[in-house]
Amino acid sequence: MAGSIFTLPALFILGLDVNLVKLFLVAVFGGTLGLLFLVPLRRYFVKEMHGEFPFPEATATTEVLVAGEAGGAQAKVLVLAAAVGGIFDFLVIHLEAFAEVFTTRSVPFLKELAEKGKLVFKLDVLASVAGLGYIIGLKYSAIICAGSFLSWFLLVPLVAHFGQYLTVAIPPVSDGTLISTA
Repeated sequence: MAGSIFTLPALFILGLDVNLVKLFLVAVFGGTLGLLFLVPLRRYFVKEMHGEFPFPEATATTEVLVAGEAGGAQAKVLVLAAAVGGIFDFLVIHLEAFAEVFTTRSVPFLKELAEKGKLVFKLDVLASVAGLGYIIGLKYSAIICAGSFLSWFLLVPLVAHFGQYLTVAIPPVSDGTLISTA
């Protein structure tokens, strides 16, 4: 599914000719193959590889499989967690009980820093993001957070600072060669 999620928007953004029937069939066959490979390998992933995967998708999948295998109390925890996350997201998204993204632009003295220095701190409070952080653990969460800080607090302000002095737009790339502006 991730292949479809990442690829389909790119096809539409690039304005390529898209055959929806072919895209549908690729997604259906890819999902079917994924299930067909998961069923025989389930016991291996649940028993032998549990806790060995460093990636969030694999960790989440094995946790769900282990809880499903154990049933009872562990399965109840999954159902309860899904219900709490669903209610929380429903309050945030549909009833707009509070903003799903807290930002430094909402603080008066930081708003000017955000506008002039292009420094903005955002915190996404959706249950899916909090759950992902819990699943991947502190080490990988810290790596992702460090990358975000590097890009938003160093690279974006640098591009904004030096980009204001550009007088000519950077020429677009077509077929791997630069188009001459002269």
